[in-house]
Amino acid sequence: MTKEESKKIVRELHEKYYGKKGAKDKKAKRDAQNGRIAEKVGSVTGEKSRNDLMLEAKAKGIKNFRILNKEELLKVLDSKTTQEERDNVIKAAVERWKAGWSKNKVASQKE
Repeated sequence: MTKEESKKIVRELHEKYYGKKGAKDKKAKRDAQNGRIAEKVGSVTGEKSRNDLMLEAKAKGIKNFRILNKEELLKVLDSKTTQEERDNVIKAAVERWKAGWSKNKVASQKE
């Protein structure tokens, strides 16, 4: 077996298991197209995803934004909502979250 033949075999094996050159470019292009499609879906429905709302909440410095559901995030981020209402929504979410992890402790604290 010559050096050229061994290179050809290695190249064929590499292409078989890792794809041809430029395969990564095709995958990146496909992912970019899928991202554009996802953006279009969000813009068509007119709704923001929970993830988008969480990013906004993080940017505004709202604490415990990760445990808020989508409805609560919408209420907290609404400009018409007062600070007291925001605090009440977040407090209720924190209590709900704690109740899921330590039900007996929260029940004993209320008594």
